[in-house]
Amino acid sequence: MNYLYLFSVLLLIINYATSTIICNDLECLENNNLNEITEVNFYNQQLKEIPDKIFKLKNLKVLNLSSNQISIIPKEIGNLKNLRELYLSNNQISTIPEEIGNLIYIQELLLNDNRINSIPKNICNIINLEILNLSNNQISTIPEEIGNLIYIQELMLDDNQITTIPKEIGNIRGLLYLSIRNNQITSIPKEIGNLEYLFQLTLWNNQITSIPKEISNLKNLRWLNLEENKITKIPKEVCEFKSSNSYLELYLDDQLCEKNAFEPIITTTTTKTTTTITTTTTTITTTTTIIPTIKCTDLKCLDNNNLDTIIEVDLSGKKLKEIPDKIFKLKNLKILSLWGNQITTIPKEIGNLKNLTELSLSGNQITTIPPQISNLINLTRLSISGNKITTIPIEIVDLIKLEFLNLSGNQITTITRELCNLDNLKYLHLSDNLITTVPKEILNLKTLLVLNLEYNQISTIPKEVCESSYLEIYLENYDQLC
Repeated sequence: MNYLYLFSVLLLIINYATSTIICNDLECLENNNLNEITEVNFYNQQLKEIPDKIFKLKNLKVLNLSSNQISIIPKEIGNLKNLRELYLSNNQISTIPEEIGNLIYIQELLLNDNRINSIPKNICNIINLEILNLSNNQISTIPEEIGNLIYIQELMLDDNQITTIPKEIGNIRGLLYLSIRNNQITSIPKEIGNLEYLFQLTLWNNQITSIPKEISNLKNLRWLNLEENKITKIPKEVCEFKSSNSYLELYLDDQLCEKNAFEPIITTTTTKTTTTITTTTTTITTTTTIIPTIKCTDLKCLDNNNLDTIIEVDLSGKKLKEIPDKIFKLKNLKILSLWGNQITTIPKEIGNLKNLTELSLSGNQITTIPPQISNLINLTRLSISGNKITTIPIEIVDLIKLEFLNLSGNQITTITRELCNLDNLKYLHLSDNLITTVPKEILNLKTLLVLNLEYNQISTIPKEVCESSYLEIYLENYDQLC
């Protein structure tokens, strides 16, 4: 028997069975065995329709047709039974065919930036779906069947015409990220409190008038944005939840809890005691002086009060172009919130605020973090997301008490080694930057629980990071990179 011949045949069979082809142009479809094509990437190729030959690719796993001029998804889309990822963002699609429900193995489905006016119930048959983006369409209703998508982790429905969130949303227990901003929603169902793993909830710019107390059940929530609504008060339970959860970023138009509900006022008491001894009794006379502490929510407050008594300043959304000089004289200041302004520079005097524990400068136009940030040795929370920062200063290593750091939405390209030496850091948000690599030194952060790296340009992840058993990493193509 010719064993060499048999071995050669076996190799051919194995190669045929395992060979895969990625097509980046129409010519590729014409020149290859259709059974071997597993990925098609026709991004931004000015296509007006989906080529018929695509529907014959029975082993296709990834189909990217985003940024074309496609107006119709043919019912034949249901033939692609092995599809795992379908990208049709930024086209001119108005209808999703019922046959989409046949694609039960899809994990990522992106249909944002189209003209879709309704979500077919059959889409909720895609039981393996993990990411669904239908933002920037013309959708008015979320079907009740959405609750069937029990494995979905990210659900984005921004910029539509949705008026109601169905109570069945509470069935998606594994949901991590829910964003339905810029719609016409009037209320939040109490079942939202069932989403025990929810990390980020964004309902900005709707018509919401009240917040259900059940939101206080969301023990893993780290970001709650309810700005630009019609909320007049916040339930006591939610206020107490915010006060006890130092990692929660809560964005509201005003402080709608009772005064100081977010952070109890701290009073300093000085006691003078005089004792008179007689033969039968001891008399103690005590004089108590209470020094008030103040939270300022406008500039006038800084002018009208003793600066030593001010422990919190919230000047968020005041259209400030710079940080008022008087703030740097507040030697007892603990919390400083200046998010949502037009600030371009953090002065070096920021280093004067040595008692500061929380600093929020998100949503400004800041380009650099000064080295004097290292003086803030009591800082536990630092949020400078949504700015124009390009580098993380090496001095950040001196923030030895820092537990929460949010630098998302900047122009950062590198995770510095110094950042990996923050021994108490638990939550690190670096999403929506220009980061390309993850240093293995990130594992030096032994207390780190969450690392958010979504929407960067990461092409590799060290094996050691992939194998970490305690670190929760958010990255859209994490499984592919690991």
